[in-house]
Amino acid sequence: MRAAWGVIVDCPPCLTITHRMNDTHSEAAVRDLHARLWRARASLWPAEAMPTPVEMLDPAAAARLLGIEFEVHDELGSRFNAAEARFEIAGLLDRQAKKIAISRRFALETQRFTAAHELGHWLLHPGNIMHRDRPVGGLEFGPMKRPLPEREADRFAALFLMPEKLLRKRFAECFGATTPLVVDDAAAFWLCGGNPGFLLDADIHSLEREVAVASARSFANRHFDSLARHFHVSIASMAIRLRELELVRA
Repeated sequence: MRAAWGVIVDCPPCLTITHRMNDTHSEAAVRDLHARLWRARASLWPAEAMPTPVEMLDPAAAARLLGIEFEVHDELGSRFNAAEARFEIAGLLDRQAKKIAISRRFALETQRFTAAHELGHWLLHPGNIMHRDRPVGGLEFGPMKRPLPEREADRFAALFLMPEKLLRKRFAECFGATTPLVVDDAAAFWLCGGNPGFLLDADIHSLEREVAVASARSFANRHFDSLARHFHVSIASMAIRLRELELVRA
């Protein structure tokens, strides 16, 4: 049986997406985990509380499926990075203890993305025995300064939390479009009624249009949870996912 899935920001106009990489490894790992969650859904959730496919995109459930203890703590302490700057630990992976821990000091979207990021490390980087992460809010803008394993774990988290098939389905339900939403005069009015020119005049390389779509709670007299809220991710991460799937264009 196939799984039901397919595989915060003001964005300065100069921003470009540079996270694209050869992520075949991440995609394969996510597809396998989605399929395993779908097959094991009856044992993971009681029949009377069976979640929707989007609700199944739960890092805690995925951890249980993989035999990993999943913990949420009030805090996980702090540490220094290579630049000797202190940061709060948001996520921890301890392979010897078979444990992933998340700090609840951060927003829910950050907790979920950090948890999925740790799952990515668990599946993609078996040599990573003990690992601590700063808050991982979502996909990154700008130059790729993070080490490759961190970007791979980010990519895994994005694919896990925002699978293409479910995102396209929800996008069509909200915006009435199975093809890219063209941000023309009418669409700009629905997305930014007070100042549609802001979107119409936005730099083609910015993410202004995608951010507007990711955060929209209504369109053409339809009212709904925003795409970012529906998938429990940051607006920035959803905007980047919309761009890479080419669901929005000028």
